[in-house]
Amino acid sequence: MEFDAERFRSARLMSGLSQGEAAKMIGVSVGGLRHWEHGDYGPRTLMLREKVEEFIGAVESGDYGEDGPSPETLGWTETRPSCERCETSQFRYWGKGICWRCRWEDMGRNRAKREEALTDDDRSAIVALSSDGETTIRQIARRYKISAAKVREVVAQAEEIAA
Repeated sequence: MEFDAERFRSARLMSGLSQGEAAKMIGVSVGGLRHWEHGDYGPRTLMLREKVEEFIGAVESGDYGEDGPSPETLGWTETRPSCERCETSQFRYWGKGICWRCRWEDMGRNRAKREEALTDDDRSAIVALSSDGETTIRQIARRYKISAAKVREVVAQAEEIAA
């Protein structure tokens, strides 16, 4: 079954839904929905294809009630789950139950904790690695899972002490 991008787009426009509202209702990202409407590709899973066909059919027949199409009026029980922290309906980070924005904040907090917990041995190893001429600051930062700015700070502190 070939996906008809123009039919989908016209159904969305007839329903009066914005791309964001339609994407949220169907359970996909706005970017994915835009790709569908431009004909780049269509819904990839059978479940999504069926949902889209139900949506198009309901809009074309006008069978969705006075308030317009919604998951409830179309009989859909599942919608895309929202982030457990900020309640947005963005894509959730795999297996975490949180969105990418919240995951990014967690990663920043974890990096800050690692940077605070650097031992004197870690600091000496960072200085030794930075002075060997073969290891880049980025490689050192990745090895210790800290920021490149922190690596530069540790090296600068060691140089100040040595001077």
